[in-house]
Amino acid sequence: MVDLPLDWEKLLRLRCTDGSFHSSPAATAAALSRTGDKECQAFLDRLIKKFDGGVPCSHSMDTFEQVWVVDRLMHLGISRHFTSEIDRFLEFIYRRWTQKGLAHNVHCPIADIDDTAMGFRLLRQHGYDVNPSVFKQFEKDGRFVCFPMETNHASVTPMHNTYRASQFMFPGDDDVLARAGPYCRAFLQERQASNNLYDKWIITKDLPGEVGYTLNFPWKASLPRIKTRMYLDQYGGNTDDWIAKVLYRMNLVSNDLYLKMAKADFREYQRLSRLEWNGLRKWYFRNHLQRYGGTPKSALTAYFLASANIFEPGQAAERLAWARMAVLAEEVTTHFRHIGGPCNSTENLEDIIDLVSFDDASGGLREAVNFNKPLHLTIVIDMRY
Repeated sequence: MVDLPLDWEKLLRLRCTDGSFHSSPAATAAALSRTGDKECQAFLDRLIKKFDGGVPCSHSMDTFEQVWVVDRLMHLGISRHFTSEIDRFLEFIYRRWTQKGLAHNVHCPIADIDDTAMGFRLLRQHGYDVNPSVFKQFEKDGRFVCFPMETNHASVTPMHNTYRASQFMFPGDDDVLARAGPYCRAFLQERQASNNLYDKWIITKDLPGEVGYTLNFPWKASLPRIKTRMYLDQYGGNTDDWIAKVLYRMNLVSNDLYLKMAKADFREYQRLSRLEWNGLRKWYFRNHLQRYGGTPKSALTAYFLASANIFEPGQAAERLAWARMAVLAEEVTTHFRHIGGPCNSTENLEDIIDLVSFDDASGGLREAVNFNKPLHLTIVIDMRY
């Protein structure tokens, strides 16, 4: 190692507020050995005491860790089971939001585009007021970098997260996201074409699959349950590692318990979906809706769209109301489309409007929606469940 002459008096001004150099025990120890600085000493003493004689490669990662926890729980489709924890994490993140964005912890003054993009997207998704102008500092000569003044090439995950964040641009926002989105998309497509979707910060099970899904299905076109189903194959559980001076793992972000829970939750969703579709299909044929021009496939499509968006077990009534309304709308549309055909009689139209009395709920979804009441085109539905 070459021992270069350094101006330690100037370098000490770059300390974080906790006495460390960019939260790195190694860099802080190097500074201590050259300067004997008391704040560096205090930082290292705290870590040695906390970790019983050892130190991690970086400390702390509180902002970084909590942002990624929320993201993973949402991707896995189990965030509704952790609402209080997520609310607390988001409050923590929002309190640390600055005009420069987010750093990996509260003590570090240097924001990065990865934490900033993740925090921006999650905060906006949950109704927090955050300004996208923070991304301007990461724009350099028409491209976007992870750190201000970064000289090496951008990596996949920061550009991936920035691309996802750009999809949450609101009318009237600074146009920096309008530039970031196309740049990051082109960057990811170029890496994808060269089969180089690997990252310098993290080793994951299927980063190419994650990026491919994002490129094919932007947020506004992504169905929550489909996204979750894909991510169940992409998430590596406790095999995901981050890359620094050593490989390290954050157990709150990457663990097999999340994966086990997410798979069990998805299996329960599939069980309910099969039950609901069976009931909806019987309703469709019992009332001879196919004679008005619709098809069982269109009914299945209606239920698929409803269940892929409204998937929570407690919202069966809303899910089935959406599906049944879509089926009836298709019947009415088909009726008027075929004026002059077999469906042009007033009698048939009245049949659609008055439809039927559901006198047979056997095999249906008694526990979800009461099908014993008449359903008219005004959609009077018993919403009890």
